[in-house]
Amino acid sequence: MLRENRQKLLTALVLLAGLCLYAPAMDNGFRADDWQFLAAALGSESAGDLLIPRDDVAFYRPVALTLFWLEERLFGFRGGLYILFNFLLHALNAALAFRLLRRLGQDPAAAGLASALFYLGVFHYSKQVTWACTGGGLLAVTLILAALLVDLGRARTRLPRLMLLAVLAPFAHELGLLLAPLIFLRGLLGGQTNRRRALEAASLLLLGGGLWMLGNLAHGVTTPEQTLGASGPLAVASRYLGYAGLMLLPLQESAAARATLPGAGALMAVLGVLRPLLGLAAIGGALALAIRPGDDGRRFLGAWFLLALAPYAFVPTPAGWLDLRYLYPAALPACALAAPLILRAAAWRRWTAILMAGALIVTAAGLTLLLERGYDRQAKAEAHRLENLGGRYP
Repeated sequence: MLRENRQKLLTALVLLAGLCLYAPAMDNGFRADDWQFLAAALGSESAGDLLIPRDDVAFYRPVALTLFWLEERLFGFRGGLYILFNFLLHALNAALAFRLLRRLGQDPAAAGLASALFYLGVFHYSKQVTWACTGGGLLAVTLILAALLVDLGRARTRLPRLMLLAVLAPFAHELGLLLAPLIFLRGLLGGQTNRRRALEAASLLLLGGGLWMLGNLAHGVTTPEQTLGASGPLAVASRYLGYAGLMLLPLQESAAARATLPGAGALMAVLGVLRPLLGLAAIGGALALAIRPGDDGRRFLGAWFLLALAPYAFVPTPAGWLDLRYLYPAALPACALAAPLILRAAAWRRWTAILMAGALIVTAAGLTLLLERGYDRQAKAEAHRLENLGGRYP
Protein backbone atom coordinates (compact mmCIF):
# COMPACT_ATOMS: atom_id res chain seq x y z
CA MET A 1 0.00 0.00 0.00
CA LEU A 2 2.83 2.37 0.91
CA ARG A 3 4.62 1.62 -2.36
CA GLU A 4 1.44 2.23 -4.36
CA ASN A 5 0.88 5.60 -2.64
CA ARG A 6 4.51 6.55 -3.33
CA GLN A 7 4.05 5.75 -7.04
CA LYS A 8 0.89 7.88 -7.19
CA LEU A 9 2.67 10.78 -5.50
CA LEU A 10 5.63 10.51 -7.86
CA THR A 11 3.28 10.42 -10.88
CA ALA A 12 1.47 13.52 -9.61
CA LEU A 13 4.77 15.35 -9.10
CA VAL A 14 5.93 14.48 -12.65
CA LEU A 15 2.62 15.71 -14.12
CA LEU A 16 2.86 18.95 -12.14
CA ALA A 17 6.50 19.46 -13.14
CA GLY A 18 5.57 19.06 -16.81
CA LEU A 19 2.73 21.55 -16.50
CA CYS A 20 5.05 24.08 -14.85
CA LEU A 21 7.68 23.50 -17.54
CA TYR A 22 5.32 24.08 -20.46
CA ALA A 23 3.29 26.88 -18.84
CA PRO A 24 5.66 29.73 -19.90
CA ALA A 25 5.14 28.73 -23.56
CA MET A 26 1.40 29.39 -23.37
CA ASP A 27 1.92 33.04 -24.40
CA ASN A 28 4.02 32.22 -27.49
CA GLY A 29 1.32 33.37 -29.90
CA PHE A 30 1.68 32.58 -33.61
CA ARG A 31 4.68 32.46 -35.90
CA ALA A 32 5.94 31.09 -39.25
CA ASP A 33 3.69 28.25 -40.54
CA ASP A 34 0.98 29.16 -38.00
CA TRP A 35 -0.10 31.98 -40.33
CA GLN A 36 -0.74 29.57 -43.21
CA PHE A 37 -2.88 27.37 -40.98
CA LEU A 38 -4.79 30.37 -39.60
CA ALA A 39 -5.44 31.74 -43.09
CA ALA A 40 -6.66 28.31 -44.26
CA ALA A 41 -8.94 27.95 -41.23
CA LEU A 42 -10.39 31.45 -41.59
CA GLY A 43 -10.93 30.93 -45.32
CA SER A 44 -12.89 27.67 -44.90
CA GLU A 45 -16.60 27.61 -44.14
CA SER A 46 -16.50 23.94 -43.14
CA ALA A 47 -13.93 21.28 -42.34
CA GLY A 48 -14.81 19.57 -45.60
CA ASP A 49 -13.23 22.44 -47.53
CA LEU A 50 -9.85 21.43 -46.09
CA LEU A 51 -9.97 18.01 -47.78
CA ILE A 52 -9.43 19.69 -51.14
CA PRO A 53 -5.74 20.35 -51.99
CA ARG A 54 -5.05 24.08 -51.80
CA ASP A 55 -2.24 26.40 -52.80
CA ASP A 56 -2.15 28.55 -49.65
CA VAL A 57 -0.72 25.73 -47.46
CA ALA A 58 2.66 24.19 -48.20
CA PHE A 59 1.71 20.60 -47.34
CA TYR A 60 -1.32 18.40 -47.87
CA ARG A 61 -2.28 17.56 -44.28
CA PRO A 62 -6.10 17.56 -44.24
CA VAL A 63 -6.39 15.87 -40.83
CA ALA A 64 -4.01 18.41 -39.27
CA LEU A 65 -5.83 21.30 -40.97
CA THR A 66 -9.20 19.96 -39.80
CA LEU A 67 -7.87 19.76 -36.25
CA PHE A 68 -6.58 23.34 -36.53
CA TRP A 69 -9.93 24.46 -38.02
CA LEU A 70 -11.72 23.08 -34.96
CA GLU A 71 -9.21 24.76 -32.67
CA GLU A 72 -9.68 28.08 -34.44
CA ARG A 73 -13.45 27.84 -33.91
CA LEU A 74 -12.87 27.14 -30.22
CA PHE A 75 -9.85 29.33 -29.44
CA GLY A 76 -9.87 32.13 -32.00
CA PHE A 77 -6.62 34.10 -31.85
CA ARG A 78 -5.71 32.99 -28.34
CA GLY A 79 -2.50 31.23 -29.33
CA GLY A 80 -1.78 29.90 -25.86
CA LEU A 81 -4.83 27.65 -25.99
CA TYR A 82 -3.51 25.95 -29.14
CA ILE A 83 -0.25 25.26 -27.30
CA LEU A 84 -2.18 24.03 -24.25
CA PHE A 85 -4.03 21.60 -26.52
CA ASN A 86 -0.68 20.43 -27.93
CA PHE A 87 0.58 19.89 -24.39
CA LEU A 88 -2.46 17.74 -23.55
CA LEU A 89 -1.94 15.74 -26.75
CA HIS A 90 1.72 15.27 -25.82
CA ALA A 91 0.69 14.11 -22.33
CA LEU A 92 -1.65 11.58 -23.97
CA ASN A 93 1.28 10.33 -26.06
CA ALA A 94 3.33 9.86 -22.88
CA ALA A 95 0.47 7.86 -21.31
CA LEU A 96 0.11 5.71 -24.44
CA ALA A 97 3.89 5.23 -24.44
CA PHE A 98 3.74 3.84 -20.90
CA ARG A 99 1.05 1.37 -21.89
CA LEU A 100 2.92 0.36 -25.05
CA LEU A 101 6.22 -0.16 -23.23
CA ARG A 102 4.48 -2.38 -20.69
CA ARG A 103 2.98 -4.42 -23.55
CA LEU A 104 6.46 -4.69 -25.07
CA GLY A 105 7.71 -6.35 -21.88
CA GLN A 106 9.38 -3.49 -19.98
CA ASP A 107 8.91 -3.56 -16.22
CA PRO A 108 6.76 -0.82 -14.61
CA ALA A 109 9.75 1.16 -13.31
CA ALA A 110 11.48 1.32 -16.70
CA ALA A 111 8.24 2.08 -18.56
CA GLY A 112 7.30 4.75 -16.02
CA LEU A 113 10.72 6.43 -16.12
CA ALA A 114 10.80 6.35 -19.94
CA SER A 115 7.36 7.92 -20.31
CA ALA A 116 8.20 10.53 -17.64
CA LEU A 117 11.43 11.51 -19.44
CA PHE A 118 9.56 11.76 -22.74
CA TYR A 119 6.78 13.83 -21.11
CA LEU A 120 9.35 16.25 -19.65
CA GLY A 121 10.92 16.85 -23.05
CA VAL A 122 14.06 14.72 -22.85
CA PHE A 123 15.63 14.13 -26.30
CA HIS A 124 13.03 16.26 -28.13
CA TYR A 125 13.20 19.48 -26.07
CA SER A 126 9.51 20.29 -26.52
CA LYS A 127 9.77 22.22 -29.79
CA GLN A 128 7.10 20.02 -31.36
CA VAL A 129 4.75 20.93 -28.51
CA THR A 130 5.23 24.70 -28.11
CA TRP A 131 4.28 25.74 -31.64
CA ALA A 132 0.60 26.25 -32.40
CA CYS A 133 0.39 24.51 -35.79
CA THR A 134 2.39 21.37 -34.88
CA GLY A 135 -0.60 19.49 -33.47
CA GLY A 136 -0.70 17.39 -36.65
CA GLY A 137 2.71 15.87 -35.92
CA LEU A 138 1.68 15.13 -32.34
CA LEU A 139 -1.55 13.56 -33.55
CA ALA A 140 0.36 11.40 -36.06
CA VAL A 141 2.44 10.00 -33.17
CA THR A 142 -0.79 9.40 -31.20
CA LEU A 143 -2.17 7.39 -34.12
CA ILE A 144 1.08 5.42 -34.49
CA LEU A 145 1.07 4.53 -30.79
CA ALA A 146 -2.61 3.56 -31.01
CA ALA A 147 -1.85 1.35 -34.03
CA LEU A 148 0.98 -0.43 -32.23
CA LEU A 149 -1.33 -1.09 -29.25
CA VAL A 150 -4.06 -2.37 -31.59
CA ASP A 151 -1.52 -4.61 -33.31
CA LEU A 152 -0.47 -6.09 -29.98
CA GLY A 153 -4.10 -6.92 -29.19
CA ARG A 154 -6.13 -9.86 -30.41
CA ALA A 155 -9.43 -8.18 -31.26
CA ARG A 156 -11.31 -9.36 -34.32
CA THR A 157 -11.46 -5.80 -35.58
CA ARG A 158 -7.67 -5.47 -35.41
CA LEU A 159 -7.01 -5.22 -39.17
CA PRO A 160 -9.86 -2.76 -40.03
CA ARG A 161 -8.75 -0.51 -37.16
CA LEU A 162 -5.15 -0.66 -38.36
CA MET A 163 -6.26 0.27 -41.87
CA LEU A 164 -8.20 3.28 -40.60
CA LEU A 165 -5.22 4.47 -38.54
CA ALA A 166 -2.86 3.86 -41.49
CA VAL A 167 -4.98 6.21 -43.64
CA LEU A 168 -5.42 8.94 -41.02
CA ALA A 169 -1.84 9.12 -39.73
CA PRO A 170 -0.06 10.33 -42.92
CA PHE A 171 -2.76 12.94 -43.51
CA ALA A 172 -2.08 14.31 -40.02
CA HIS A 173 1.64 14.52 -40.78
CA GLU A 174 4.08 12.81 -43.14
CA LEU A 175 5.75 10.99 -40.24
CA GLY A 176 2.53 8.96 -40.06
CA LEU A 177 4.01 6.97 -42.96
CA LEU A 178 6.16 5.27 -40.31
CA LEU A 179 3.09 3.41 -39.04
CA ALA A 180 3.19 0.47 -41.48
CA PRO A 181 7.00 -0.07 -41.31
CA LEU A 182 6.84 -0.03 -37.50
CA ILE A 183 4.02 -2.58 -37.51
CA PHE A 184 6.06 -4.79 -39.84
CA LEU A 185 9.27 -4.37 -37.79
CA ARG A 186 7.52 -5.27 -34.55
CA GLY A 187 6.22 -8.47 -36.08
CA LEU A 188 9.54 -9.29 -37.74
CA LEU A 189 11.59 -8.80 -34.57
CA GLY A 190 8.95 -10.67 -32.59
CA GLY A 191 9.33 -13.74 -34.80
CA GLN A 192 6.12 -13.18 -36.79
CA THR A 193 7.60 -13.63 -40.26
CA ASN A 194 4.76 -15.48 -41.98
CA ARG A 195 3.29 -14.46 -45.33
CA ARG A 196 0.10 -13.12 -43.79
CA ARG A 197 2.07 -10.69 -41.64
CA ALA A 198 4.03 -9.41 -44.64
CA LEU A 199 0.85 -8.99 -46.69
CA GLU A 200 -0.81 -7.05 -43.87
CA ALA A 201 2.13 -4.66 -43.59
CA ALA A 202 2.25 -4.20 -47.37
CA SER A 203 -1.50 -3.52 -47.46
CA LEU A 204 -1.21 -0.90 -44.72
CA LEU A 205 1.68 0.79 -46.49
CA LEU A 206 -0.03 0.76 -49.89
CA LEU A 207 -3.32 1.98 -48.44
CA GLY A 208 -1.96 4.79 -46.28
CA GLY A 209 1.05 5.68 -48.41
CA GLY A 210 -0.82 5.35 -51.70
CA LEU A 211 -3.66 7.66 -50.72
CA TRP A 212 -1.16 10.11 -49.21
CA MET A 213 0.86 10.11 -52.43
CA LEU A 214 -2.23 10.74 -54.56
CA GLY A 215 -3.22 13.64 -52.31
CA ASN A 216 0.22 15.19 -52.53
CA LEU A 217 0.41 14.76 -56.30
CA ALA A 218 -2.87 16.63 -56.54
CA HIS A 219 -1.49 19.23 -54.16
CA GLY A 220 1.75 19.55 -56.13
CA VAL A 221 4.18 19.84 -53.20
CA THR A 222 6.93 17.55 -54.52
CA THR A 223 10.04 19.55 -55.45
CA PRO A 224 13.48 18.48 -56.73
CA GLU A 225 15.09 19.93 -53.58
CA GLN A 226 13.36 17.25 -51.49
CA THR A 227 14.83 14.28 -53.33
CA LEU A 228 17.81 12.08 -52.57
CA GLY A 229 19.36 13.01 -55.91
CA ALA A 230 19.25 16.71 -55.07
CA SER A 231 20.60 16.23 -51.55
CA GLY A 232 23.22 13.63 -52.32
CA PRO A 233 24.00 10.48 -50.28
CA LEU A 234 26.70 12.18 -48.21
CA ALA A 235 24.39 15.06 -47.25
CA VAL A 236 21.65 12.60 -46.27
CA ALA A 237 24.08 10.53 -44.16
CA SER A 238 25.45 13.70 -42.54
CA ARG A 239 21.97 14.89 -41.56
CA TYR A 240 21.08 11.43 -40.23
CA LEU A 241 24.14 11.37 -37.97
CA GLY A 242 23.55 15.02 -37.10
CA TYR A 243 20.00 14.44 -35.88
CA ALA A 244 21.10 11.49 -33.73
CA GLY A 245 23.85 13.66 -32.26
CA LEU A 246 21.48 16.60 -31.77
CA MET A 247 19.51 14.51 -29.27
CA LEU A 248 22.64 14.23 -27.11
CA LEU A 249 24.08 17.69 -27.87
CA PRO A 250 21.06 19.94 -28.49
CA LEU A 251 22.78 23.11 -29.66
CA GLN A 252 21.27 24.52 -32.85
CA GLU A 253 22.97 26.73 -35.39
CA SER A 254 21.38 30.08 -36.17
CA ALA A 255 22.22 33.19 -38.12
CA ALA A 256 21.58 35.29 -35.00
CA ALA A 257 24.07 33.29 -32.94
CA ARG A 258 26.74 33.60 -35.61
CA ALA A 259 26.20 37.36 -35.81
CA THR A 260 26.00 38.20 -32.10
CA LEU A 261 28.00 35.64 -30.11
CA PRO A 262 31.80 35.97 -30.09
CA GLY A 263 33.47 32.78 -31.23
CA ALA A 264 30.17 31.31 -32.48
CA GLY A 265 31.72 30.30 -35.80
CA ALA A 266 34.45 28.27 -34.11
CA LEU A 267 31.91 26.69 -31.75
CA MET A 268 29.70 25.64 -34.66
CA ALA A 269 32.72 24.15 -36.42
CA VAL A 270 33.47 22.04 -33.32
CA LEU A 271 29.83 20.99 -33.10
CA GLY A 272 29.94 20.04 -36.78
CA VAL A 273 32.57 17.43 -35.91
CA LEU A 274 31.43 16.37 -32.44
CA ARG A 275 27.72 15.97 -33.14
CA PRO A 276 28.09 13.38 -35.93
CA LEU A 277 30.47 11.38 -33.73
CA LEU A 278 27.90 11.33 -30.92
CA GLY A 279 25.26 10.43 -33.49
CA LEU A 280 27.37 7.56 -34.77
CA ALA A 281 27.72 6.22 -31.22
CA ALA A 282 23.94 6.47 -30.63
CA ILE A 283 23.12 4.80 -33.94
CA GLY A 284 25.70 2.08 -33.31
CA GLY A 285 24.19 1.35 -29.89
CA ALA A 286 20.64 1.21 -31.28
CA LEU A 287 21.76 -1.03 -34.14
CA ALA A 288 23.50 -3.39 -31.73
CA LEU A 289 20.28 -3.69 -29.72
CA ALA A 290 18.17 -4.22 -32.84
CA ILE A 291 20.23 -7.14 -34.15
CA ARG A 292 21.08 -8.77 -30.80
CA PRO A 293 18.95 -11.86 -30.06
CA GLY A 294 17.02 -11.81 -26.84
CA ASP A 295 14.61 -9.11 -25.67
CA ASP A 296 12.25 -8.57 -28.62
CA GLY A 297 10.82 -5.40 -27.07
CA ARG A 298 14.22 -3.73 -26.78
CA ARG A 299 15.17 -4.91 -30.27
CA PHE A 300 12.06 -3.21 -31.61
CA LEU A 301 12.84 0.00 -29.72
CA GLY A 302 16.33 0.07 -31.22
CA ALA A 303 14.91 -0.42 -34.73
CA TRP A 304 12.23 2.22 -34.06
CA PHE A 305 14.89 4.77 -33.10
CA LEU A 306 16.86 4.08 -36.29
CA LEU A 307 13.78 4.27 -38.51
CA ALA A 308 12.23 7.39 -36.92
CA LEU A 309 15.26 9.56 -37.70
CA ALA A 310 15.57 8.46 -41.33
CA PRO A 311 12.82 10.49 -43.08
CA TYR A 312 14.13 13.85 -41.93
CA ALA A 313 17.60 13.09 -43.27
CA PHE A 314 16.09 13.62 -46.74
CA VAL A 315 14.74 17.10 -45.91
CA PRO A 316 17.29 19.80 -46.82
CA THR A 317 17.89 22.43 -44.14
CA PRO A 318 19.41 25.90 -44.60
CA ALA A 319 23.20 25.73 -44.36
CA GLY A 320 22.93 22.29 -42.79
CA TRP A 321 21.01 23.54 -39.74
CA LEU A 322 19.04 20.84 -37.92
CA ASP A 323 15.50 21.30 -36.60
CA LEU A 324 14.69 20.11 -33.07
CA ARG A 325 11.07 19.41 -34.06
CA TYR A 326 12.23 16.44 -36.09
CA LEU A 327 13.50 14.66 -32.98
CA TYR A 328 10.03 14.06 -31.52
CA PRO A 329 9.20 10.66 -33.11
CA ALA A 330 12.64 9.26 -32.21
CA ALA A 331 12.65 10.65 -28.66
CA LEU A 332 10.22 8.09 -27.29
CA PRO A 333 12.30 4.99 -28.15
CA ALA A 334 15.43 6.90 -27.07
CA CYS A 335 13.89 7.54 -23.64
CA ALA A 336 12.78 3.91 -23.47
CA LEU A 337 16.33 2.75 -24.15
CA ALA A 338 17.84 5.23 -21.67
CA ALA A 339 15.51 4.33 -18.80
CA PRO A 340 16.87 0.79 -18.14
CA LEU A 341 20.43 2.19 -18.18
CA ILE A 342 19.49 4.72 -15.51
CA LEU A 343 17.77 2.05 -13.41
CA ARG A 344 20.78 -0.23 -13.77
CA ALA A 345 22.96 2.61 -12.52
CA ALA A 346 20.56 3.03 -9.58
CA ALA A 347 21.16 -0.59 -8.60
CA TRP A 348 24.88 0.20 -8.50
CA ARG A 349 24.90 3.72 -7.09
CA ARG A 350 21.67 5.59 -6.54
CA TRP A 351 23.18 9.06 -6.76
CA THR A 352 24.77 8.23 -10.11
CA ALA A 353 21.34 7.39 -11.50
CA ILE A 354 19.80 10.51 -9.98
CA LEU A 355 22.51 12.66 -11.56
CA MET A 356 22.01 10.96 -14.96
CA ALA A 357 18.25 11.50 -14.95
CA GLY A 358 18.64 14.98 -13.49
CA ALA A 359 21.10 16.04 -16.18
CA LEU A 360 18.73 14.87 -18.93
CA ILE A 361 15.74 16.66 -17.39
CA VAL A 362 17.61 19.89 -16.61
CA THR A 363 19.02 20.02 -20.16
CA ALA A 364 15.57 19.47 -21.65
CA ALA A 365 13.91 21.98 -19.32
CA GLY A 366 16.61 24.60 -19.83
CA LEU A 367 16.45 24.40 -23.60
CA THR A 368 12.64 24.38 -23.55
CA LEU A 369 12.58 27.61 -21.54
CA LEU A 370 15.33 29.18 -23.67
CA LEU A 371 13.46 28.41 -26.89
CA GLU A 372 10.23 29.66 -25.37
CA ARG A 373 11.78 33.05 -24.66
CA GLY A 374 12.95 33.34 -28.25
CA TYR A 375 9.54 32.34 -29.60
CA ASP A 376 7.81 34.76 -27.26
CA ARG A 377 9.84 37.68 -28.64
CA GLN A 378 9.20 36.56 -32.21
CA ALA A 379 5.46 36.15 -31.62
CA LYS A 380 5.16 39.61 -30.07
CA ALA A 381 7.04 41.13 -33.00
CA GLU A 382 4.53 39.53 -35.40
CA ALA A 383 1.40 40.26 -33.36
CA HIS A 384 0.31 43.03 -35.71
CA ARG A 385 -0.33 40.42 -38.41
CA LEU A 386 -3.51 39.43 -36.57
CA GLU A 387 -5.10 42.61 -37.93
CA ASN A 388 -4.84 41.24 -41.46
CA LEU A 389 -6.75 38.01 -40.79
CA GLY A 390 -10.29 39.35 -40.93
CA GLY A 391 -10.66 41.06 -37.55
CA ARG A 392 -13.08 38.42 -36.28
CA TYR A 393 -11.52 38.46 -32.82
CA PRO A 394 -10.35 41.30 -30.57
